[in-house]
Amino acid sequence: IVSGPSEYWILVINAGRKSSLDQIRASLPSGESLEYASQVFAALMHIGDVMSLTPAASVTLCCDAGHENAHRLAAEFCNGSGLQPPEVQLVETTGLRLAQAGEGVEADVNVYTTDTEIEVNKKIKQKAFCEPGNTDFCPPIDIVGELLAMQKEFTITRKPDNGGDKVYSDIAALREDFASKALHPGDFKPALSKAVNALLEAVRAGLKNDAAAQKAVKDLDNYAKAQTKAQKKK
Repeated sequence: IVSGPSEYWILVINAGRKSSLDQIRASLPSGESLEYASQVFAALMHIGDVMSLTPAASVTLCCDAGHENAHRLAAEFCNGSGLQPPEVQLVETTGLRLAQAGEGVEADVNVYTTDTEIEVNKKIKQKAFCEPGNTDFCPPIDIVGELLAMQKEFTITRKPDNGGDKVYSDIAALREDFASKALHPGDFKPALSKAVNALLEAVRAGLKNDAAAQKAVKDLDNYAKAQTKAQKKK
């Protein structure tokens, strides 16, 4: 978008010409009414955002229920414009956050695709809530559930005295072991860090070869530092 602002705003303007208020209304989160011009503008800009992404490669948009309608409207416009529509994948973001809602600085309690291996290890070790036996709220279990949807196995590596290595192919078995305390956070967290880092390797390689992406990573890092600094002042 930054590299081609004129093209971006043309996409937004064309989206405004082709869309109806009923479509904009349907793109809002469930239960939200259309009351302000800013809501219309935001919906059209979102269409422009997504259409700017689709020419480069196949795109998957991951979102919670609150953003699903907006993504689907953007996908509809991509399809109508002859572009490959993105796949919209609904995920439960609350479970993927490493701490309870309202706790911690966002930059510290979320794993980002731009995180380095060291940052992922630090976040999961220090910030991920993982109380022994507690399966009611355990973000690491939810993250493994998402990983198993993409890959067949999740491996715990541990000493023979601690039960030895174990491979999980379904989340129910892992949840059962964690509830019974047969699986301890001390073994669980390192295995999760290893799996997440393995998944992010391809992303990191792509970021290294993209100047615009590198700048975006730097901007995000500066934002995270500013957010952390502001939180400490409270």
